[in-house]
Amino acid sequence: MSYWRLNSPAYKCLLAAKAELDKCGLEKDLLTLVYLRVSQINGCEYCIALHQKEARAAGIAEATIDAVAKWRSSENVPARLHLALEWAEAVTQLPSKGVSEPLRDRVAIEFPNEQHVNLTTAISLMNALNRLSISYGRKPQ
Repeated sequence: MSYWRLNSPAYKCLLAAKAELDKCGLEKDLLTLVYLRVSQINGCEYCIALHQKEARAAGIAEATIDAVAKWRSSENVPARLHLALEWAEAVTQLPSKGVSEPLRDRVAIEFPNEQHVNLTTAISLMNALNRLSISYGRKPQ
């Protein structure tokens, strides 16, 4: 099913939310790479290809794009992005007891107030979009 071509108001709202997040003040490169990591965790082939393409079009270095999958051991991941990717993994893989308070506190310092909410909302939204793509078997073009 080509769900993205149907005129679903709910799906349109998800896309509108993503458009709002894209102009929320968080660095566009950071959001793109967070979206890529969430998609990698979820195994969304369509979204992985899309976000890699977006990252390249934005001029993000290939070494940085490649480092996202192995960010914990990479020297090509700046500290702010490193923390955003750590948060993305915690929110995406949400343990039954929730994310750790020390991690939440570190993220709150680096991404104060609205930035923290926007980052978490972006991660949550990408999880929803991944699940749509995976559920309907959407493949890279």
